[in-house]
Amino acid sequence: MQGFYPHVAKLAPWAPGMTVPALAWFINILEAVLGVLLLAGVQLRRTAWASGVLLLLFAVSMAVFQSLKLAFNFSVLTCSACAFLVCLAADTPRIVEPDAVRRTHV
Repeated sequence: MQGFYPHVAKLAPWAPGMTVPALAWFINILEAVLGVLLLAGVQLRRTAWASGVLLLLFAVSMAVFQSLKLAFNFSVLTCSACAFLVCLAADTPRIVEPDAVRRTHV
């Protein structure tokens, strides 16, 4: 993780130097937990919203403190938009339900 801390410091220049390792660990753990929760479908709307906000903050930080091109290169804005789309679509009814399709073809 020693090579990772300078990158975190570039994205969060407002953070004091001694808090960068804790911030790096916190963000990594938060990203992993949100990813597992999204895959498991736990509190899908809230989890997708939190993921979208985290990715949007990451994209804005990349654009402001490094370069906008870097945010586009890593597709962070696209991932954030997809997370917000999942948040909006979480409670909408589906057009085709798998059970209904199976019952008509049996």
